Amino acid sequence: MRRLLVVEDDARLRDELCVLLERNGYEAAALTSFEDAAGQILAAAPDLVLLDLNLPGVDGQFVCREVRRRSEVPIVVVT
Repeated sequence: MRRLLVVEDDARLRDELCVLLERNGYEAAALTSFEDAAGQILAAAPDLVLLDLNLPGVDGQFVCREVRRRSEVPIVVVT
């Protein structure tokens, strides 16, 4: 099973994405705190990240660059 990590601050959208992914056979997890989002993404070691660029208190582009510096995990921007 593929593990996907949803990084989205809109709770409704985040929950809906997780439900849809799980219904289609994926293991979906989500971040609900965005402090050290890059570190949390790396620690979770997902197979794919769905990343919102408009996160509260942190720039999603910065998160993307930080993850990319240390990992080759695929990142799909959802915004």
